Amino acid sequence: YSGTCGSHKGYNGKLYAAICLRAKELLQNARLAQGSFEKISIGADDFVYADPPYLGTKACYDNINHQLLIDKLNNCNAHWAVSSYESALYEKYLNYVNKHTIERNSEIKSMNLGHRVAVQEILYTNY
Repeated sequence: YSGTCGSHKGYNGKLYAAICLRAKELLQNARLAQGSFEKISIGADDFVYADPPYLGTKACYDNINHQLLIDKLNNCNAHWAVSSYESALYEKYLNYVNKHTIERNSEIKSMNLGHRVAVQEILYTNY
């Protein structure tokens, strides 16, 4: 957390910084993989959390091949969770067990359109 982001209404920089520090403590013994998901090996004892660029969204970074991500998750023996907006591709092909939905403000969409945009964000899990 650099302190340079978070200008949206209701943002609390001190709370966000505290949450980031707590997350750092929780993950201190975790093996964090970096790089393209296509090249990361996943073992049965691993837990995968994927937060890819959401299908159908545009931002200042490239999107990914979501079918390849779905195939990788479906074919690994690890527990996983993946964040997304609801999409026909994920609904049809991702072998998920649970689907958790929350409505939140999309900072990127709101910034691009100049007004608050509520979105339904999904967390799919295979457990």
